[in-house]
Amino acid sequence: MWKGKRNFFISLRDTFDRRIPFNIRVDTIDAQGYRISAFYQFLKGSRVHKPLLEVMTLYEDSTLDTLTYELKNTHNSTKAELTIGANKDLKVLQMQGFLLKHDTLEELRARIKDVEFEFLPKPDSLAQDSLNVDSLGVDAIEKRVL
Repeated sequence: MWKGKRNFFISLRDTFDRRIPFNIRVDTIDAQGYRISAFYQFLKGSRVHKPLLEVMTLYEDSTLDTLTYELKNTHNSTKAELTIGANKDLKVLQMQGFLLKHDTLEELRARIKDVEFEFLPKPDSLAQDSLNVDSLGVDAIEKRVL
């Protein structure tokens, strides 16, 4: 579902919006929720303080929810992941945010790799029934067939 680049390199010379904003409309998808994830690595010379992955979610009743994940400011590549809307009964219409929200203008060097955005499907009642049959065992299935 992620339509943008999957990998980013942010250097001291970059002049674009280094927060890497995104905006995803999902109003036509019937999903249980969504998950966004990426691997982050902060490079030598980076002086960012409390970097975040931030997602603002708009629900069908016009409520807005903001989720943040505090990124580890480390030289090792670490995975960050947020699950959105899975614990709500309301449909998600839109998500926007920043892959790297930060407080610095000049001293940021980072790699962001393998950005993924996926939807979590709703449980299917037919799949649930087949799961229940599988848990009964072979004898129970044979009796049901007869």
